[in-house]
Amino acid sequence: MTAWILILACVSEPTGFGPMVKIEKDNGQYFFVDVYEFPNKHGVKPVAEMNLKDAKASCQSHGKRLCTMEEWKLACGTTRFTYGNIYEEDRCPTNQPNSQGHTSLMHGRTSQVESGSHPGCRSSTGIFDMNGNLEEWVLDDWRGLEGNLAGGAWYTHWKYADCSVRYSREPDYRLDDTRPTDSAGVRCCWSEWTPTKEDTQSDSVKHTVSNQQQLPPYDSSNEVQVADGFWMDRYEYPNVKGTVPRVGVDWFEADKLCKENGKSLCSVQEWELACTNGTQFLYPYGNDHEVRRCNDEGSLLIPAGDKETCTSDYGIADLTGNVWEWTSSDLTVAELQVDPSVPIKEIRGGSFVSDSRKAQCIPTVGYPLTPADTAMDSLGFRCCRVIDALHTPSPAQISEHDCPNDMRPHATGCIDQYEYPNQKGVTPMHSIALSKAINLCLSEGKHLCTEAEWSAGCTGPNNRRWSYGNAYDAKRCHHASQQYEGGALPAGHFPECTTPDGVSDMTGNLWEWNASGILRGGNWNFSEGMGQCRSIAKPAPHIQNDEIGLRCCATIKEAKALLNHSEKRL
Repeated sequence: MTAWILILACVSEPTGFGPMVKIEKDNGQYFFVDVYEFPNKHGVKPVAEMNLKDAKASCQSHGKRLCTMEEWKLACGTTRFTYGNIYEEDRCPTNQPNSQGHTSLMHGRTSQVESGSHPGCRSSTGIFDMNGNLEEWVLDDWRGLEGNLAGGAWYTHWKYADCSVRYSREPDYRLDDTRPTDSAGVRCCWSEWTPTKEDTQSDSVKHTVSNQQQLPPYDSSNEVQVADGFWMDRYEYPNVKGTVPRVGVDWFEADKLCKENGKSLCSVQEWELACTNGTQFLYPYGNDHEVRRCNDEGSLLIPAGDKETCTSDYGIADLTGNVWEWTSSDLTVAELQVDPSVPIKEIRGGSFVSDSRKAQCIPTVGYPLTPADTAMDSLGFRCCRVIDALHTPSPAQISEHDCPNDMRPHATGCIDQYEYPNQKGVTPMHSIALSKAINLCLSEGKHLCTEAEWSAGCTGPNNRRWSYGNAYDAKRCHHASQQYEGGALPAGHFPECTTPDGVSDMTGNLWEWNASGILRGGNWNFSEGMGQCRSIAKPAPHIQNDEIGLRCCATIKEAKALLNHSEKRL
């Protein structure tokens, strides 16, 4: 680590820049860093909703610049948190419940507090709120690319909101620096010298070096049959128990290594089938997370198979935790590409850094994908062998029953064709709390859809990923708004945003309440899960805003009553 000396007192130089701390390095260079997040004023809420360009302009407007990642970490200190190595609840403005229930954080609602309002959230250098409140833009990321976010925000899990900037090196952390997010702000630096390319890449090499030299040869024979014509490696590459998995390999190299051995990277569908044991479980061992069962929420990469309890029913090890795993599945979304020439690939399973929401078989939060040229110390892969196309279950027989004209049938009843009030061309109602959503459906002689009913309507019997199919299409539904303030559009505005059964807008437009108090399907921005049927948000039941609507369902009995009532009116 670079030797450095801290001058703890706030100094008046450079004059007119507000309170700053001077940090001097052993090479004689020094820089100044703001005591508070921009605009660097005690008792004032820092400015949020910044993208990288905004952050640069904000610092430049005050005669300063973005800090480099190295500078930010030096300012944060030598301990894990600014105040020490042991986490103290409420010491910093972090780990707070997110009232929206999801963390897409592109809806123009901020929850940061006034700078300095947590006196204990102060580093030994006298700098406030480096852990939590707002994520802070810095000049470079771990790959030497431009821009990254450090320190975590008010909603960030405390394990991620520290001085290590460890989680910002996870492959799913940030793909795009052009979209302003509610949680992003900046802390500025100043120096008489301009950072060089070497300054902005000084922390990158050790995080991208492969451990290939330390590994034994790949064992292609150690595989497990998951389904007819489908085998998966028991361990992450090189598929040898007791060996640390290979990391620091990008998608192209991983794909090449599997193909050299007559195999391929697993597709998302293959990988999830193996991880869930053919169910919809979130973990290889069930639906409830068990601490220390797998190598997640940890700090170190461990040898394959060391966690003997972390196996699926098929006997496949470490599908969640330890290292993220490349899949063959492409999810190239132009709005998220850092380089238009580099495709985006899906990853699965989380790493040793990931918490229980990330290290899952079936992702329900965030974007489990990354550019194909990414290579890092928490991203590996395993190979699959597929002789025939993976067997797709035959569609379940749908019970024969009639539904009102504005509803569509599913196995156990009927579901509204459009979001409430279920009228084509009418903008659906939003800003509805859970209790009101329940009562609105009851007033129609229906009920608010249960999770099972809603999921059946969106995924169909073959478990589609999006309401319209398994391939993402940013233009097919209202789920990729270029204007993050967005807003719902009239029902049926996207005529191809329908299920094969004719149910509209289950992907995007509005989050939809389910009777259990969760939201499903995403909304008009890049919300969690990119509008997949499995997308879930869990706000407090009283939350009501312009992202949240509802859809009603009817049991067969309720549908019959509605049809009888309609006939009597005629």
